[in-house]
Amino acid sequence: IHSLADFARYVDEYNRQENRYNQIQVVKNLGSYIKNIQTELENKEWVDSKLPELQKLCNQTSEKIQESDNDFLEHETNLSPFMEKLFNLFTGDEEIKDAIEKVKKETRDKRIIIATHMHAGDGNNHVNIPVFSNDVEMMARAHKTADDIMKKTIALEGVVSGEHGIGITKIKHMDKDEIRRLDTYRKKIDPAGIMNPGKLSDQSVQNKVFTPSFNLLGLEAAILQYGSLKTLAEKISSCVRCCKCKTDCCVFYPDKNMFYHPRNKNLAIAAIIEAILYEAQRTHTGTKFNVLKYLEEIADHCTICHKCQVPCPVNIDSGEVSILEREILSSLKYKHTPVGTKIVLKYLKSTNSTFNKGFKKGLLVPGIKAQNFAKKTIDYIEKKMPLKLGPIKINPMESKFVSDARTFQVLKSKAALPAHESIREILPPCQENQAVIVEPPQETEDTVFYFPGCGSERLFGSISMASLYILLKAGKRVVLPPPYLCCGFPANVNGKTLDFSSISLRNTIIFNQLNEMLKYLKFQACIVSCGTCKESLRKTEAEKIFNTQLIDVGEFVMETGIIKKNIEGSFYHRPCHDSMDGKAVSLLSKISGHEIIQTTSCCSEAGTMSISRPDITNAMLARKKSDLEGLKKDLNEDFEKTLLTNCPSCMQGLSRNCQTGFKPVHIAEALAENLGGKSWKEDLKKMVANAETVNF
Repeated sequence: IHSLADFARYVDEYNRQENRYNQIQVVKNLGSYIKNIQTELENKEWVDSKLPELQKLCNQTSEKIQESDNDFLEHETNLSPFMEKLFNLFTGDEEIKDAIEKVKKETRDKRIIIATHMHAGDGNNHVNIPVFSNDVEMMARAHKTADDIMKKTIALEGVVSGEHGIGITKIKHMDKDEIRRLDTYRKKIDPAGIMNPGKLSDQSVQNKVFTPSFNLLGLEAAILQYGSLKTLAEKISSCVRCCKCKTDCCVFYPDKNMFYHPRNKNLAIAAIIEAILYEAQRTHTGTKFNVLKYLEEIADHCTICHKCQVPCPVNIDSGEVSILEREILSSLKYKHTPVGTKIVLKYLKSTNSTFNKGFKKGLLVPGIKAQNFAKKTIDYIEKKMPLKLGPIKINPMESKFVSDARTFQVLKSKAALPAHESIREILPPCQENQAVIVEPPQETEDTVFYFPGCGSERLFGSISMASLYILLKAGKRVVLPPPYLCCGFPANVNGKTLDFSSISLRNTIIFNQLNEMLKYLKFQACIVSCGTCKESLRKTEAEKIFNTQLIDVGEFVMETGIIKKNIEGSFYHRPCHDSMDGKAVSLLSKISGHEIIQTTSCCSEAGTMSISRPDITNAMLARKKSDLEGLKKDLNEDFEKTLLTNCPSCMQGLSRNCQTGFKPVHIAEALAENLGGKSWKEDLKKMVANAETVNF
């Protein structure tokens, strides 16, 4: 402890010398840079004439920096005027000036700084030296710095062991007699050598263990270029492990043994990438990326809700990270896509009316009926006998067909049947190069474009019908695209990059052609009834194409002021992909005249995730059930209540918990009933009788 002040002074002086060294390196690097680029410049002769002056300036600045005291170094008193003179040398050439600034920044960023954190009461010092692990020169200088610190510690009668023991860097500074005494003691209490075998017994361990930062500097960069691994590593590299993402994560559910919040996933991803580098270092024959198979379990545990980005202090979007992981897995053929998911994605990609109608009647409806019958049978058997379908454990190293076994978990929940009617059955027939224009009952100059999306058009057709109805009642002319367009979100989140690109391109072309054909109309809004559609259309730049706002149908109509005060429902479920951006509760409360209670937890559907990974979604389903039952208990009522939401996928997820007494209703349907009563569908059929089909 008596040496603490001496140690602190030593570190301060070391940092001063490193600052001095680094500033001199800035001068040298800039001098070399200008000499090297002058051959590429048009005014080469003029620059040549300035080189002697430049060399003199570099020498003078280096000498001044060498003689500077600490205040001058900290404020870059000599370096700043040097930079100004260089900028003046290249007045008018902004590209060269930017390059000079870049060289300076890159060099300054490589400055070695010793950061110390002290427990002064017991003389314990934590010493950290931040480095760029892909910079050979900086790494070598950091190692020398660490060695200098350890030598100084010993010279001050200190020791290199501390609160966290001995690591790779410190062991070579341990006294050999101390190590021998420790070996003798360990052999006595641990003759089998099961506790950290080999640890603290070999002072050359640094050259033997896996340390990619030390030994893979060239190879590491080459490996990470493959398959977007570098991009993945960069996306998570800024994680500060603060765990602020934990509370908002849908798949973080310790009660069901799910600990997959983004911070933990970032740690696991980093470990997998290091394992790839370890394999490359050990085999010296390249890598087959076999350990990437373990990445799938991490990538699957995400609903792509983006909620974790809001509290993240470094703005990591784990939804985008998960999509990238799935793309990497797909490109390397490690992504398991169950048969059910493949069929659904094929269905959503098709815009053929005959195929869509046939798929719905011949496969979708019978499939859900069969699932519900199986669920009913299982419930009956479990009631008679204590039978439980436990979670299916999946080893990603096993057969590629193993993920299909998860589909049996689907039988643990009941699904809602698709709506009998859909918007396309009441509109005139429409081909792939045709759009539909529906005029409201009254004369209007207001036009909106409505994109129904798969959930509102194919699964819960009453949502798209209700959306069209309330837009017409609001006095808006409605333009609808060709039938059965998908926004592409399901393909994107399943790692089907080419399919997503194809769908997005198709939609972009259609939107542009529609806008061009109808340029005599001014679009007031681009309307959606689904959050994922809103997210995908934003990527497609629908707002720019139609030169208008992209907005949820319920939000748009409620803001017109036509809704009556007696809207049904006092409860609201906010979707992970919220097309109202958190405004639903305030808007609903305003028009209903009473408090709207927002329920907690994810509905569990998560689009195709309920098909691909029902073992995950069933755990989330159980949590939602528990939350709804808890709310019901708090209200102390035996009731059936309307649970409003603004997402077709959530309609399906919430329907799996209907036994709690909460009946899911899309906000568009609630608004339609508010405006037209129970017979609003019949009213809509009359309103669309004069709908017009136009070619584009």
